[in-house]
Parts: sequence; structure tokens; C-alpha cells
Amino acid sequence: MNPAQLLLSYEHIYETVSEGRSRNLEGQLGFFDYVEENHGDDMSIPPMEEYSSPQLMKLEKEALGFYATGHPLDSFDKYIRLNGYKHISEITGENSGSIVKDGTKLSLIALLSAKKNHVTKTGKQMCFATFEDSTGEIEGIVFDDVYSKAAGLLSKSDCPLIIHGTVSLSAESDETAKIIVNAIESGEDIKLPDFSTLFIRVGSDEREKIARIAALLEGKGGKERVRLAFSDSREVSAIKGIENVHITKELLDKLAKICGKSNIILK
Repeated sequence: MNPAQLLLSYEHIYETVSEGRSRNLEGQLGFFDYVEENHGDDMSIPPMEEYSSPQLMKLEKEALGFYATGHPLDSFDKYIRLNGYKHISEITGENSGSIVKDGTKLSLIALLSAKKNHVTKTGKQMCFATFEDSTGEIEGIVFDDVYSKAAGLLSKSDCPLIIHGTVSLSAESDETAKIIVNAIESGEDIKLPDFSTLFIRVGSDEREKIARIAALLEGKGGKERVRLAFSDSREVSAIKGIENVHITKELLDKLAKICGKSNIILK
């Protein structure tokens, strides 16, 4: 039985069980005991198509207050890595100090999970917002000039947002980093990349270049496969000891300096 069947049939199941229990003189049967012992037509559950992943996660958030089976931004992972965006854990996590400093300008893709409006002394609207991605949450301060332009986007909790901001981190306290929001864009029209393999085109006799590529990729284990595509023999080969890599914009930029951007192919 899938979650869609359970959700749409639970009232019928509950009513059937309640009726059965009221007919039981001793009243000792539990809910699941009765379900297991009664398999008649009145307990049959019609086949029903499962919810899509986004629908299921939305229901989880509404019912539980958190996502249980995944996160709506999981599908943005490759886009985030390829375009130099940060994950929230890189700003607020234990090792964030080595990645971002107070005043660092950066961009991230996140959902709005909470918002508290505030009126400034001059009577203008601003807000304190909580943004989240699959790695964590961060508080964002949206001053009136940005809020006036992004008020519509800040009324949606299911719209992926592109947040451009500046890290605010007090050196005198242990407060978690915040982000001063400089601009907000909708991420709904982002075209998400779909690839599984990184092909690097080189000549089969370019040993020095291949050695530099191997040295760069060593220790960069990840989800995507990496292969050398030899331009002269048209053969494809794995790199000894390196099967998969974690592809980021920084890595692609470094490979482009070695091989040329046109020789870096994602498929």
C-alpha cells in the first residue's frame, strides 16, 4: 500500500474498524489486529497511483514539519555545483570558517521556510526570513529596498529562490552566520542539467597533460563518472585509480586551463 492509498483510504479503514470493534463484545481487538483479521470487500483498498516526489514531499512538510524522503532542491544539486552557488552548510557548518568570512558575497538557491515582517522607523517594510536547502537553514535579513522588489517572491514557500547576499558573522559572538540579502530572483525557470559522465578530450600521446588531469582529479570522488576521450584514436578510457568525481564549477575551470574549455564535455 503506497502513501496515496493510505491517505485517501484511512477514513474508510477507521470507520470499518470502529464498527467492527463496537460489534465485538469484549472490545479487546486493536486497530491493526482488526485490519489483519478482516480481509473482506469492505476493507479492500482501490489501486491508486503514488504521489509524485514533489507532492509527497509537500505533504510530508505539511504533516511533519520537515521533509522525510528527500528535499525539493535535491534536483538542483548539479546546477548549484556547476554554477558556483553555495550550499547553506558551507556558510553555517562546522568548517564554514575556512570557506566564507564576514563580508563574503555569495549566491545560493533556497526555499523560504519562515518569514517575520518588520516595519522600519521610516515606515517601510522589511523582513527577517529563514531560507533552507537540502543541507540546512540560514537567517536572511531583507531590508526595505530589496523587500519592495521581492515581496511577491517572499510570499511563496514552494518556489526555488536565487539569493544573492553578503555573509554577516560577528567575530565577538558564537552566533550562526546570517546573510544580508542584496537581491532575490525566482529559480522556477532554471533549466536543470542532466548528465552522468565527464568526458575530457585529449590526445593519446599527451602524457604530461593526462598526468596533470589525473593529479587534479585525485581525491575528488563523487557521483559522476570521468573518462578520457582520445581525439586521435576516438577511444574512451578510464583514468587509472579514478572512477568517479565530484564536479564543481571550480573543478571545470581548472580542467579548462589544462585542456581548453571546448574539450570538457558533460553527457
